[in-house]
Amino acid sequence: MLDVLIAAWLTAATVRELPGQPPVVLAVGRTVPATARWRDLARTVACRAFAGEVLTYLLVWPPGESESPIPVAFYRERVSCPGAV
Repeated sequence: MLDVLIAAWLTAATVRELPGQPPVVLAVGRTVPATARWRDLARTVACRAFAGEVLTYLLVWPPGESESPIPVAFYRERVSCPGAV
């Protein structure tokens, strides 16, 4: 079930990979996943792109036509990835 929830969120999210030390992955979506799932989501997003230590930011913007949307949820996680997937 967790894999299905993560896959659904990632399908609708915009993911950006930024090289650096540590590399950064920014994922922006429009739905708020359950708080208990954010760590797993961060790991999935980060390890999809990079190996080693990765800093991951997950942001959620509400749906709408606002020119300056304000995030309704934000999560930052540093994860250790065994290798790029």
